[in-house]
Amino acid sequence: MKKIYLFSFSLLLNIAVSWAQPGTEVYLFKLSKNLELSTPQNTSGNPGFYDNQPSFLNNNTLLFSSTRNGQTDIRKVGLDNGEDVWITATDGSEYSPLKIPGREAASSIRLDKDGKQLLYAYNFKDGKPEVLVNDLVIGYHVWFDKDHIVSFVLGEESSLVVSDLKNGSNKTYQKKIGRSLHKIPGSKLISYISKENDQWEIRSLDPLTGNSKLIVPTLENAEDMCWTPDGTIIMGKGDTLYKYDPKTDSEWTKLISLSSFGLDGITRVSVSPQGDKIAVVVTEKPSEFQSNTIQMGVVVSDMERSLDFYKNILGMKETGGFDINSDFGKRSGLSNGLPFQVKILKLEDSPQANQFKLVSFGKKRASIPEHIQDDTGVQYITIFVNSVTPFLNRIRENNIELLGETPIKLGDNRNFLLIRDPDGIFVELIGND
Repeated sequence: MKKIYLFSFSLLLNIAVSWAQPGTEVYLFKLSKNLELSTPQNTSGNPGFYDNQPSFLNNNTLLFSSTRNGQTDIRKVGLDNGEDVWITATDGSEYSPLKIPGREAASSIRLDKDGKQLLYAYNFKDGKPEVLVNDLVIGYHVWFDKDHIVSFVLGEESSLVVSDLKNGSNKTYQKKIGRSLHKIPGSKLISYISKENDQWEIRSLDPLTGNSKLIVPTLENAEDMCWTPDGTIIMGKGDTLYKYDPKTDSEWTKLISLSSFGLDGITRVSVSPQGDKIAVVVTEKPSEFQSNTIQMGVVVSDMERSLDFYKNILGMKETGGFDINSDFGKRSGLSNGLPFQVKILKLEDSPQANQFKLVSFGKKRASIPEHIQDDTGVQYITIFVNSVTPFLNRIRENNIELLGETPIKLGDNRNFLLIRDPDGIFVELIGND
């Protein structure tokens, strides 16, 4: 029996998107009452891209900025129910999401392609944007109450500004501040990082009066911190988290080195409202791989028939292609001198999507396997879908054979379908009704 040969080409000039930010991931840990961290989980799961600025919508829902389709949007991830949805879909990039007090909405910085940067509100129902402050270039912010925002405002020097949304006023209280702004639990104060002196300081601010007091000097050149519900500060530096309780401590105390989990480069931290979870953003380690996707090539007997199957039955998008000439085919060892054409398919037309490549030399398989054990090599692919219904409709309309007893229900109540492509590669489709 002839084999189906699969291969990956690196022959295209890849258009690489260079992010201003390094690749980062959002990890979630359990946090004990004694501030012990355990059970790390990669919540963002987006290797090679920017995922950052987490904040808790409630104790079981996390908001953060995440990269997709060449820009950053706001993701809402349920920590107990598996929900993972995008709440923004504008042409700009959104950052630093926070729950808006008293509203089913989040505030977020939006950087548009023309360089315009403003603070917006996005309601959770339809993601419709609404400008909150139209006369400041805000980089970071925190809600003091439903009518007042405290912001890090960009300029020749960063500024600490309190905006009154009712009367539209903005009052500047200090220059040279850091990006970390937080409500102080059990008080009517905000904390911020002062960089006026060589030794940075964590200070409190009364946004209504402007009164400011020293809380504690930061760790050297560190500014990423958060508060626990009982009023302890957690600050990250390098691979280590430290804690300082203004009520009892006289100096910073080491909590844990995340190197024990293989993590480093802490850039943000956020504690849940009940204090039992902590989100930590870490910088990804350099990878041996240029891309986090796998490009797979399949040799098919009839290019047009296979394109019809993968595009019209499975819904893939044809996104390009290229030719291999005789000389390269021979020198590369791919075809021993036979020229051929490659068609590129993707599940969606996105730089982050895997490439599924079709090649044809007009040769047919000796036989079509009945089950995956009938041959060696790659025998099946798996595609996860939102709903199997449109796929089932197309399968039946085109008289594609459903294999086994499929569709069948899986243990999590999702549906499982199994079909074959025209050359016998098995295709699993898994999704809801």
